Amino acid sequence: MNRFRAALNHPLGVAIGDMLPPEQIGATARWIETAGYSHVTVPEDCFYLPAQVGATLALNATEQIPVGTSIVSALTRHPAILAMEIAGISRAFPGRFWPGIGLGLPPWLEQMGIMPERPVAAMREAIESIQQLLAGGTVDLAGKTLTLDKITITHPAVEDVPLTMGVMSPMMLRLSGQIADATLFGASAGVTYFEQAMADVVAREMPDQWIDDLALVGTPREVADKVLRWVDAGIDAIAVFLPHPSEPDTLTLLAQEVIPLVAQSQEWRGC
Repeated sequence: MNRFRAALNHPLGVAIGDMLPPEQIGATARWIETAGYSHVTVPEDCFYLPAQVGATLALNATEQIPVGTSIVSALTRHPAILAMEIAGISRAFPGRFWPGIGLGLPPWLEQMGIMPERPVAAMREAIESIQQLLAGGTVDLAGKTLTLDKITITHPAVEDVPLTMGVMSPMMLRLSGQIADATLFGASAGVTYFEQAMADVVAREMPDQWIDDLALVGTPREVADKVLRWVDAGIDAIAVFLPHPSEPDTLTLLAQEVIPLVAQSQEWRGC
């Protein structure tokens, strides 16, 4: 059992929608934890909500559940700044911050004039630099996209902070399998995609076929069974996304009717 699954009582968490104003994040995250969800993720869609700020607000308002970012671009912040932020949050909330990092959507990067010519190389440079900085190292890099001139952060992480890469393309998935602690799949994914993409993470080729099982829909038993099929495919944590977690009826129903079925299942407890 890996470190992510070991930290959760069940796989179902909530992705806070990026339309939620920052001042409502604390109360929303607290309600999510009280309702029995296992984790919270905070997105960073440009130009809505800064995920590092949102994650800090959610962590401060909760007591036990992990909080992740899904995802922060590796290029909109210099990796030295991103490492400094990650280290600071992880030190303030030990064991509970799960940062997710990706390239970022090309249209946003193009708007800001920072779309790299070689995205895979840029991601490798960013992630490996962040890992070294978090561990207290000094990074001296004149890369294809990034430059770090003998940079060390003053307050590095005091624990091994797991870095998740949020990526989609075959080359990026293979890179994630090589250098990241986990891979975050997008909302438009289901069990077939998970199986194929996870194969790509371990350096196999992903076909172009997309899948039709993109959502959790049905009776509580049907939804629980689908979650467990995803667990069987190797997924450790699933963030249920609603544009507004201010829709409590759906989240309450899921917490009351589906989470107990999943948490008590042999598939989850026995894995």
